[in-house]
Amino acid sequence: MTSQPKKTLIGIAALLEDSSEVQDMPKVTIDYDTCILCQTCISTCPMGVYAVVDDKVVVANEDDCIVCRACEAACPVEAITVEE
Repeated sequence: MTSQPKKTLIGIAALLEDSSEVQDMPKVTIDYDTCILCQTCISTCPMGVYAVVDDKVVVANEDDCIVCRACEAACPVEAITVEE
């Protein structure tokens, strides 16, 4: 019986070094000086990126953002910024 070679972290690290394989994560920002706490971003985001914490809308799951920009378009005071 032959054994299969074990996958190593070295192989994974080599894949990550190839910049074409790694995409930058989006940056989602809320301008709290502009935000009116309407929570439109929460109801609009298809990925559940936003949440309410201590009566404040926060970016809770930024890694889940798919950069659809629905939140930016829906925000009535343009308090949301999504950068790729």
